[in-house]
Amino acid sequence: MAVPDFQSVMLPLLKVLGDGEEHSLHEVVSTLADQFDLTDEERRELLPSGRQAKLANRSRLGQDLHEEGGPFGEHRQGKVPDKRSRPFSLER
Repeated sequence: MAVPDFQSVMLPLLKVLGDGEEHSLHEVVSTLADQFDLTDEERRELLPSGRQAKLANRSRLGQDLHEEGGPFGEHRQGKVPDKRSRPFSLER
């Protein structure tokens, strides 16, 4: 399987972040890579710039939303989200 696009990553990412616990970007990327059954080579696949792994880049969007006070609320640097975050639910 190829590294999924942003849209394919978003729901699994929100489910990982929705547990109310604190997660490092590395932990989130590793969890998503496991969920998508990515090979080691796919996990290391870089963007065309050669500066960042594709999956980390796509997972970073969730952290960026968090840092901007998006659905995940306040944060500590490098962690997304923590128990102090306001509740977020995927339920309608």
